[in-house]
Amino acid sequence: MESPTRGTDSRIYFSIPLNPNLMHDPSVNALDLLFDPSAISGLNTVATPDFIKTVLPPKNRPQLTIDGDIDSPKSLTGGSQDHDNVSDDDIIGISGTTGIKALDVKDDVSLICIPGKIGEAKPKDIMEGGMAYCENRSLQDCFFIADMPKECLTPTEAKDFVKNDLTKKSDFGAIYYPWIKVTDPIGTSENVKEIPPSGLVAGMYARIDSTRGVWKAPAGTESNLSGALALSYKTTDTEHDILNPFGINCVRQFPGSGIVIWGSRTLGLKSKPEWKYIPVRRMAIFLRVSIYNGIQWAVFEPNDE
Repeated sequence: MESPTRGTDSRIYFSIPLNPNLMHDPSVNALDLLFDPSAISGLNTVATPDFIKTVLPPKNRPQLTIDGDIDSPKSLTGGSQDHDNVSDDDIIGISGTTGIKALDVKDDVSLICIPGKIGEAKPKDIMEGGMAYCENRSLQDCFFIADMPKECLTPTEAKDFVKNDLTKKSDFGAIYYPWIKVTDPIGTSENVKEIPPSGLVAGMYARIDSTRGVWKAPAGTESNLSGALALSYKTTDTEHDILNPFGINCVRQFPGSGIVIWGSRTLGLKSKPEWKYIPVRRMAIFLRVSIYNGIQWAVFEPNDE
């Protein structure tokens, strides 16, 4: 490679000698070799086979114009949604380590929620299976956060679902209503979309656990849900008083506080009233796990057996 001389042509010229006995020819321009076949015609300073001397322009130059309409969105075709072939049994798991039972080998699980399947139909099997899993884990160390089905829009529909459809309730789970409107994070639909509340609620659990402690109810004016724009249904005080005794925790909007969680009851408040509050159940979970981990040193100490 030869650098340009000051005051002369600013282009860089290349010589490619394959025969060390041949002289360099600085007049050969590499760009001309690529894009102008005539520039290499008669080139004698490069000892190459004859077929190399016929140089054609590259065929992969950028296309200056694009066919079709690029201003409107396009949908992918020929595939299928992954969840179309996922059944409730696939999620809950029927044996071994399938579904959420894959968490059996994890000992640091605290919260479980399954928002992706909730909106398709009344997912009582998923909810009941999730609560049963948390209750039946060997250490009983996690809690299930359930979403009210999207089709249960009004308070009456929400109450009827919990009262009549959700037959196997547990104090190891809680349900939240209604759905929450947020800005679509990936922009594939309308600017605002409705999502199940469990994801935001789980984040609030974690925040309250960190700032206050697991003994504090994840609710109240301090439980403002970041990212929530509006609610699919605005519950009144009267409607809230009807839902609360059934263990339905409402997400509500108040002036000065924004959109907050306004309920802290488990779904076992009827069968086990001593465990009707979320912080009571989760505090017991915390104590159980802490004691279990804290006494491992004594497993092989001398004892009376």
